[in-house]
Amino acid sequence: MKKINKNFNPLSITGKNEKGFVLVAALSVLVVLSLVGLAGMNTSNVEKNIAQNINLAEKTFYGADGGTEVGIEMIEWNIACPLGFNKAGLSSASPSPVIFYNIGGVQVADPKLAYREDFTVLPWNPTVIGLPAGTAITQNDFPSDGARNIRIPENMANATDNAPHTNIALFGQTSLSAGGSITMASGYEGKGKGAAGGGSVINYQVFSQKLGLSNSVAVIRLGWRHLVGMEGECRPY
Repeated sequence: MKKINKNFNPLSITGKNEKGFVLVAALSVLVVLSLVGLAGMNTSNVEKNIAQNINLAEKTFYGADGGTEVGIEMIEWNIACPLGFNKAGLSSASPSPVIFYNIGGVQVADPKLAYREDFTVLPWNPTVIGLPAGTAITQNDFPSDGARNIRIPENMANATDNAPHTNIALFGQTSLSAGGSITMASGYEGKGKGAAGGGSVINYQVFSQKLGLSNSVAVIRLGWRHLVGMEGECRPY
């Protein structure tokens, strides 16, 4: 007959295995928690980058939007002076959009900017944007560092094209206001008394390009109508 070992405990083997299982389970939980933590950190970094990009895009957009407001003000200031901006003591201007009249924080490359009829007469420097000398300006070239009436540096201490800045290109054409010619002609024929209703306007195109940080770019275009005869006081600046 076989002897039965009364001291043998079958649960003792299971207990030893459970201790090993707990160690493996703990390590597995630590690995999972580490992966979750890394995923959380990665998600946080992505959200931070998205927020920074949104902030940069909005800042660039509103910079371009503000440029259109400056362009409109420059039109009204400039059109009031038949000779344009010609106050003694200002920096000299040239056909190249590199040398400017400095009016406060606005640098004007064209002293008679309000009298330009279309984009082909913008101050034009094709070498700035890498085009061969003598290349004609096209609609794809403005506003840019090579074709602009106005430049607005973000920081006057670093007023270069390598730093964030805004380029503005503007021009306009004179036309009769709606119904003006008919009203005046009827007055001559004695059919109406509305000759005062006649008039002319200059329809301007205002383009603003903001070149911001991290190569961010925003361009805004709008129209501005100036009623001829409603000019303010000429201040040559």
